[in-house]
Amino acid sequence: KPSLGGNSRTTMLATVSPASFNYEESLTTLRYAQRCSLVVNRAVVNRDANNAVIEELREEIEILRQRLAKQAEASAAMINVNEELEQAKRAIETEHFESKRRIESEMKTR
Repeated sequence: KPSLGGNSRTTMLATVSPASFNYEESLTTLRYAQRCSLVVNRAVVNRDANNAVIEELREEIEILRQRLAKQAEASAAMINVNEELEQAKRAIETEHFESKRRIESEMKTR
């Protein structure tokens, strides 16, 4: 049984003789083939524990890279928003300064 089982597919070919003087040997061969057909293999993929850990780590690295890329995109978007806010702030300050100068100028002319 151990030699037929294991982690591989096994094919059993039983050959028998039609001659009557080989009757006992043919019968023994058929009984052996019958017993062999009852053997059930449960094949398992041979995996090295280190390879499994390496594969898990590679998957984790890929997930972390994707997260990092998303954060980089979000950071770039925030930088753009901050630049736009700074530009808007400068425009408002300039408009405020010019309005203040106009008001002061109008107050002096009165």
